Amino acid sequence: MDKKKIIWTGMALLGLLGGGLGQMYLKNGNPETGTETAAPEVKLATDEFSVRFFQHSLAEKNNGNVLVAPHVVSDVLLALQTLSAGATFEELKALKLKEQSVLRGSEQARAALLAMDFNLPRGENQHAALPLPFSENLPMALSLYNGMLATALGRNDCQLVDSKMVSNRTKLLAGCVTDFRLEWACPFNSANSRTSDFDNASGGMPHFRQMRTKGLFQCAKGDNWKAVALPFKSVEPGAPPLVYIGILPDGSAREFASALTPVQLTGIRKALAEAEAQEMLVELPRMEVQVLPYDMRDSLRRLGLKALFDSEKADFSPTSPEKIHLGAFIHACRLSLIESGEAPKADDSLDYAPEYISFSRPYIWLIADLATDTPIEFIGLVEEM
Repeated sequence: MDKKKIIWTGMALLGLLGGGLGQMYLKNGNPETGTETAAPEVKLATDEFSVRFFQHSLAEKNNGNVLVAPHVVSDVLLALQTLSAGATFEELKALKLKEQSVLRGSEQARAALLAMDFNLPRGENQHAALPLPFSENLPMALSLYNGMLATALGRNDCQLVDSKMVSNRTKLLAGCVTDFRLEWACPFNSANSRTSDFDNASGGMPHFRQMRTKGLFQCAKGDNWKAVALPFKSVEPGAPPLVYIGILPDGSAREFASALTPVQLTGIRKALAEAEAQEMLVELPRMEVQVLPYDMRDSLRRLGLKALFDSEKADFSPTSPEKIHLGAFIHACRLSLIESGEAPKADDSLDYAPEYISFSRPYIWLIADLATDTPIEFIGLVEEM
């Protein structure tokens, strides 16, 4: 009898970046010809899972900063959905996960890794497979799995999973890692950064490193919010750029985030996409964040995924005749939102911008694009510095 093999799949789903805002959005002139260019109609819908996942994380943590990476988690859950049946499939389907129609190429690396003791069906050019006997050499299998996740995170000291997470009934692990390090299209130069005060939600006024830049940005206002879109540097001309969207509510940022709906968030993104770019000063906290690897099984159970991790109820019958369940769902991310370069001296003209927005009090932010309905890359709440 042929021995069953483990399949290690690494899905490198890379972020979509593209040409400048002038190529995408309404009435932003062509810098080469000086003429206005009309953008295609904006067709956008914020996925429900991104907002639910974010708000669930808010509820778990009553105060402080929150950061989630919905897209990479969604990637792995979609892969598991294609392998499952019965209650397992129905619970995953109920999350209404959005499929990504095109692989996105950028400096943003994302990995969704699965490990198992049986053959995994895979689409062409979607997965890289490494056969390995799971049961015969478990230490080597776990070492390779940990190594692949740690490499995706840019670390060599991560012991993400151990032998306690697998057994002859488990044989299935999942992990997702993202490392976001893109450059701003309009740089924040370090000479313009300064020490400022942040009005913490808890009432404190700590100092923080405030980045400052002036450029043409799309800005929009609502009844109780103001938002700006800051594009990242293009690596694929002609494709929609990823942007950093900062949302500054009039009142409590946490209450605003807790009540946010996908329709409301879509409205904010569309308002930005359709806004005419204007010269403005943007002041933004310098952020380097790392979410250390942790097992998300409890969090996903609270989102309704219970059969997936249950040794008796999990159903992966389309993939394997054996009774198996998911033994771990490891998640980690690293995010760098810092100055893009050095400047010989500070730019005094920053103090004379006609419009400005300063994120020196609690706010909501996300990284997405303004022209498609792909899942949100990151979404977070900043309450404390």
